[in-house]
Amino acid sequence: MDFLVYYDKDCAFCKKWTYRLFNLFGISTSYLKPSGTETEVDHLMELHNSWVLKLEDNYYYKYDAFLKLVEISKFEYLLFIFNNPISTRVGEYIYKRVSSSRSCK
Repeated sequence: MDFLVYYDKDCAFCKKWTYRLFNLFGISTSYLKPSGTETEVDHLMELHNSWVLKLEDNYYYKYDAFLKLVEISKFEYLLFIFNNPISTRVGEYIYKRVSSSRSCK
């Protein structure tokens, strides 16, 4: 599976938590890239105020990117826990709160 996840290079919090999430999910951190490496991704990151997961020719942001990571990970069998209306609503709310209050934006 060909994918990359981009995080805000100017945000130590973002880098730390994406690395932790990848390690928890058993995904190689070689799939992580800082912003500034692709103009289109940088634009999308700023537009959505989000990390960006690029999978083949598709882009995922915010909680949708998290769901795609669960699907890619060794925990794919747990996707049903995170991908239901209640969990999605909670996940989107948490992502919005965290992304709007981080000090590095």
